[in-house]
Amino acid sequence: MIKKKSRIDHSEAARLERVALLRSKTGKKLSALSISYLNAENLSGNIENFIGSTSLPLGLAGPLQIHFENYCEEIFAAFATSEGALVSSISRGAIAINLSNGVRTRCIENTVTRAPAFLFENLDQTVHFSRWLPTQVNELKNKIKQHSKYAQLIDVKVKVIVNEVHAIFIYTTGEAAGQNMTTLITASLLQNIKQNYFNETQYWISQIAIEGNLSSDKKVSDSLFSVGRGRKVIAEATLPNSVVKKIFKVSSYDLVKNYNRMKTARVFSGYQGFNINVANVVAALFLATGQDAACIHESSVAELHLELQGDSIFASLYMPSLVVGTIGGGTNLPHAKNCLDLMSCEGLNSADKLAQIICSYALALELSTVSAIEGGQFVQAHTALGRTSQKNFKPEDINTEFLNSMKLDADLMILSCGQLQAADFDDAMMIDLASISARRISGLFQLTAEIKNNTKIYSHDLILKIKNSDSDLILSSQMMLQNIGMSDIAESDELKKYHPFLNCQKNEILINQILAENKFYFVPKVYVSGIKSETGFLLQAEIKNAHKKFHHWTNNDFKKCLDQLATIHSGTYEGLPQNSLDYIDSKNLWFELAEKIMTRNKSEVIQKVFRFCVKNYDNSFASFDSLQKRFCHLDYNPRNLLFSEDNIFVIDWEFSGSHLPQRDVIELLMFNPSELSAHQINLVIDDYPQKIKYPQQDWQNGMAAAFIDFVFRRLSLYIIISEFKDVHFLSDVLNNCNLFLENKLAKTE
Repeated sequence: MIKKKSRIDHSEAARLERVALLRSKTGKKLSALSISYLNAENLSGNIENFIGSTSLPLGLAGPLQIHFENYCEEIFAAFATSEGALVSSISRGAIAINLSNGVRTRCIENTVTRAPAFLFENLDQTVHFSRWLPTQVNELKNKIKQHSKYAQLIDVKVKVIVNEVHAIFIYTTGEAAGQNMTTLITASLLQNIKQNYFNETQYWISQIAIEGNLSSDKKVSDSLFSVGRGRKVIAEATLPNSVVKKIFKVSSYDLVKNYNRMKTARVFSGYQGFNINVANVVAALFLATGQDAACIHESSVAELHLELQGDSIFASLYMPSLVVGTIGGGTNLPHAKNCLDLMSCEGLNSADKLAQIICSYALALELSTVSAIEGGQFVQAHTALGRTSQKNFKPEDINTEFLNSMKLDADLMILSCGQLQAADFDDAMMIDLASISARRISGLFQLTAEIKNNTKIYSHDLILKIKNSDSDLILSSQMMLQNIGMSDIAESDELKKYHPFLNCQKNEILINQILAENKFYFVPKVYVSGIKSETGFLLQAEIKNAHKKFHHWTNNDFKKCLDQLATIHSGTYEGLPQNSLDYIDSKNLWFELAEKIMTRNKSEVIQKVFRFCVKNYDNSFASFDSLQKRFCHLDYNPRNLLFSEDNIFVIDWEFSGSHLPQRDVIELLMFNPSELSAHQINLVIDDYPQKIKYPQQDWQNGMAAAFIDFVFRRLSLYIIISEFKDVHFLSDVLNNCNLFLENKLAKTE
């Protein structure tokens, strides 16, 4: 049995070790596995337990003269197949088409579907939701802009089945095939749907499946023609009888007669559409260009039409569901890149072009083999990620008894509380993305409660934060890593051990107790803080007319924040959680993450920032343990600051604990929503350590370590999230990182 950690080791040494183990266990020579034609180190996002590469022959067909919408081009194509005579048959069809002035092709539409299912308790709820959801389409279209740079929502179609509502989300996905992309986006939109429906009806939809099986994902169904999945493409050609006789050795009349006889027989076979062996072209080009082989099934659905026009044959092939892309997945493998390059399939509209090439060559094969049916389909199952089985709290569960069981102050009593009203997430990125793996109620909710303090009774407007479990957040981040080719990091023991979200819930409870005891003027009063069935609950005072301020900061705003940090950093606190991160032991994790990020992002600033962190890591953390630590927020930035009249309130303390005070100041500097000024940098470097009575030498020595910690444990997370949704502040943060390096840390290089 190969150990789990070994399964995600993509080194050549690990590959050879697996092969040796197989030989010893099976007694087989396995000589073909002695050498791999693929570099093991480059396959972390494509394969696990890597033992070698298969060799499929690549056969060249063409050129085929293809008339696209605005130009004509002769296209060669490479087909990966071990089926003798296939390439020759394709080439024969191409010759006939070329002698008939080529093939005309158009990509009509690009749609990718995902079809979640909503389960309700009775028919009235089911019908009400089925009528309500279509009214939300425009809002969902706007919401999707926050989640993806490439995808667009076209429509949502609703089907009612028993007491379930199946919603077919229809997207376009740019140059990507888009299946993983639409899964993640739909999961995020479901959270928004649940919130909006709750606000209007006070009913929290607790049972949702991300896929209810109406999307035809890797399946053949009637909906591929009526709705479509992937790219809808048509290719057509008109072949004179003279060409048909010369190349195919039959008359036009006999060829069409044979076609009609076979088409009649499909009634008794129950075909979806009709074609001869489109699957051969789809499979061979999919394997050659790194497409998802499991999609050969649905992508091979087609309708072939032949008719006589005089003594010529008019031939048309309609393919309604070509699921192809020119970026992502296996398209990055060396052979796939070459095969795509051969067809000039790169850049804008390249996926449309690839789909049209596939359809055109498939028509060539259909014409060549219309006298015989020789199909081939490949099916590959997706591995489903597990789901947690924690309690699903309902709004009615959250009553006074429930809240009082987690109150922080024994002298307080919550006497009554009103209905929950879902509040806007407003930048709660991980709560939003955690909905990918969690079905439970979560987010921010407004409520009004009567609270008794000793003998006095007050009515308070409060905010209830219901937080996904640490495991939900970790699982969501792992799914993101897996979907951008970082499976080895996602599944590593080091990530599980040093994940930034590990033990956040328990830490937040301890911190809230400390905050309650110290009564900071800039922290909203916390009434309830606790965990129930791995779900976190935090009830705190609502700050009226408060807002987050991401732009147009003044020097006075910056100074107020430094004053707050100074108050935090100057105190002495009992029971403060200590930083448990071993920077030496976790080094390989951060270095591997840095390498992956720099490989995917060619931005000069990202390259510069992460190279600095890798180069200076050892020196910066050599004296870390000896440097003086203070109570730190460790997520102090505009996302967690509420501006209200003359005060700025600080929220979300789950990462807080003992650390370098430089770490908070660095994050504030990097998030400053305008370029750093020399005054701001000097205020921090020269004046701040004196303000908190911190040793000047320790301050200087810890500055680089604080910066590197911010980059690896916070900035890298934002960069990864930006692959799935818009992180509007990221460019400002990167610019400030660059300026800070140039002004204050350059000497460390």
